[in-house]
Amino acid sequence: MASQNLVPRNSTHNISKITRALDPTALLFYAFLLLPLLYVHGAPITSRAIRFAVLLGVLLLSLTLLSVRNKFIMNVKNLPWAAKIALAVMLAGSVISTLLSSDSLEIRLLGLVPEYLGLLIWVSFIVVGIAFLDRAKELLTSKITLAIFLVITLASLYISMSELRLGLRLQGLLFQATTMGMFSVLAFIVGLYGLDTAKDARHKALATILLLASFSAVILSQSRISYIAMSLLCCAVVFLAWYKNRTLVVVSLVAVATILCLPWVFPDYFERFHAASIKSGTEYRLDLYAISGNDLLKNNTLVGNGPSSLPPSINNTNVVPEAIKESLKTGDVFLSTHNLFFDFAYYFGVISCLALGVISGLALFYGMRAKEFFLVGLFFVLLANALTNVPSLEL
Repeated sequence: MASQNLVPRNSTHNISKITRALDPTALLFYAFLLLPLLYVHGAPITSRAIRFAVLLGVLLLSLTLLSVRNKFIMNVKNLPWAAKIALAVMLAGSVISTLLSSDSLEIRLLGLVPEYLGLLIWVSFIVVGIAFLDRAKELLTSKITLAIFLVITLASLYISMSELRLGLRLQGLLFQATTMGMFSVLAFIVGLYGLDTAKDARHKALATILLLASFSAVILSQSRISYIAMSLLCCAVVFLAWYKNRTLVVVSLVAVATILCLPWVFPDYFERFHAASIKSGTEYRLDLYAISGNDLLKNNTLVGNGPSSLPPSINNTNVVPEAIKESLKTGDVFLSTHNLFFDFAYYFGVISCLALGVISGLALFYGMRAKEFFLVGLFFVLLANALTNVPSLEL
């Protein structure tokens, strides 16, 4: 008599999905996403220190767990040859610059909370990114990821209620308004994808709540670059989904219209969006970039100053324009050029920075060629954040 399968097919399928969702690679990925929830109220430095420790733990486990390490090695082998060369150049420049730095070994390797990321933190980003490369879309579109983004966004709104009542910008669990705004744009994209692919009412409800919460967080961050990134992405969604999903089109059009109208309806609250403020902010950033670029080409073409160095040129009152000089006179110190690529060049040299640029360009090229528009949209937000914001452990 033939034996019968006592386990229903649906149950077997569900067990397989759960097992895959909770394998070591997935768990480490979710641990990385959960970093913003490692929060100690009123103690941002302590919170960042805990996040540093957890990220280093993810790095250690990624290199010691056999399944994750094998996945990392396989993904490195599968990289395009141009990416392999750029990665090798970037790593070589980073290691040499760190070895030649005058900082203590501890700071060079671990950084200085909360201002600087040490070499091991930068290596962690590389290892984590490559280890999860082939499963990036699967993990980023999972219900668990959607739930994580939702919890972080709602928690950020909750802990910032008192500041928001005073009209201050939302910083939330990311501790910085622009970073919070860009995180919320990422959450909005995850919500859109969830709404597009939801197959049950609960999934659709979670995606809808995430869309509302993340859009509110973007607005309350009062981040100009977040508004621009959100508007451009929504326009892209309208173009791509016009004949496929009218719900996404309507949501995107409403989001763009709201972003365009709110500064006109509430001009006092959105003072940062007045023409004078935008002009001043743009000129300020361009001055930072111009001064830093000239300094880097003169002094840091091959080797940087190490991962815990200040950008020297924009802290020199003898060379900066009057607007920046006024900031320095108040005792402020520029820890960053507000551009990841310039900061990376200061840390590890212009050549390493160019290698990072090549890797970023290849990521966009292959993403567009594969028509992975969801992943391209997320990478676009990260790239916009890199070009206009300070380096962030969480992003």
